[in-house]
Amino acid sequence: MATVTGFTAARMLQIENNAIVSAAVVNGRLILTRNDGTTFDAGLVQGTQGLQGIPGEVTNAALQATLDDTGRGVMGHASVNADQLLEGFNANAWRTITGSTVTFTPVPSRNYIFSAQYTMSSEGADTEFDIQIVRVADGNAVAAASSFSSRANRFVALSTSRGFLAPSTWSGTQSFRVQARVSTGQTAYIRSALALFGGGSLTVSDNGIL
Repeated sequence: MATVTGFTAARMLQIENNAIVSAAVVNGRLILTRNDGTTFDAGLVQGTQGLQGIPGEVTNAALQATLDDTGRGVMGHASVNADQLLEGFNANAWRTITGSTVTFTPVPSRNYIFSAQYTMSSEGADTEFDIQIVRVADGNAVAAASSFSSRANRFVALSTSRGFLAPSTWSGTQSFRVQARVSTGQTAYIRSALALFGGGSLTVSDNGIL
């Protein structure tokens, strides 16, 4: 014969009323609210303010605000989204790509990633295309790329990326920009229409201390 143990209606109501339905921290203490509206102080759950922690590596405000898709801090980004005449009949002459400049204040001994990608075309065949990222202060290149096209009016995508340790001579604000050239006297363009990279861009990211 089975035995059944139950509760009276009063006991069931008491259990229901004592059920915790919400919680909140008030002045550092955990306050629990029962189903019947009464509250219960569960004690102190929040201590006093601690000591200042050790500062992290990141000291640049821009670095804290923006991250690229790899989690690195973006120091600067410049995009070119319109066709731009690169060169007329001056073969092998470097021309600055308008709108490609990135300016930031590097920290000595930190490693920065310089990445540029542009789409170009020439009205002539057998053309070599070159791009380089240069430091404006001295014109020295920090990264470069080349590509060759045997046909006229063909879109050519160039990209370059290089990690570069900021030397102590890079004091204060520094500017970097992209230059491009072609090896023939044919008219050439930085392209945006139908471009693989949508024109082009220069991005500088903080890669930390290696």
